[in-house]
Amino acid sequence: MPRICQSIVSSATWGALVALPAVASCADSSPLTFAHSIAGNGCTQEDIPGVEIFLTADAWSGQAPAPVPYIRIEVARPHAGAPIDIEMSPLKRDLAKATLARAALHRDKSPTVWLTGILHFQQDSASRSVAGSYSFCADDRTCFSGSFAAPWRPGPTRCG
Repeated sequence: MPRICQSIVSSATWGALVALPAVASCADSSPLTFAHSIAGNGCTQEDIPGVEIFLTADAWSGQAPAPVPYIRIEVARPHAGAPIDIEMSPLKRDLAKATLARAALHRDKSPTVWLTGILHFQQDSASRSVAGSYSFCADDRTCFSGSFAAPWRPGPTRCG
């Protein structure tokens, strides 16, 4: 299983400089893989219209509830055309950011887990399909990464 590591180095004790070896703080990549995706109109937690992307472990048509486990990504005010990198926002949104995005992991009989990380996102203005890649982590340091090419699920969405 791949490991995602971050080095931590400490250096001072009682005023004397002591060189300590780097300690690796590692998180395991999740064994879950999300090989399927679908996108469509959606709403953010604040009822802002945008794009909703579902990453699922099993194939899903977009009808009925998504099969768990899945990751739901919400992107408010996306720009069709040029690819962008979007840092996931906490539930308290930063009004200075033009584009807002969040990701949440949904598992059977477990609370929703909000994820941190980066979404590389591009929406095709003609087909409205979306493609990109992601690197997300939960607070318990379980991480998910991959890429997707999500066909567009037609249908209106009413926010608010």
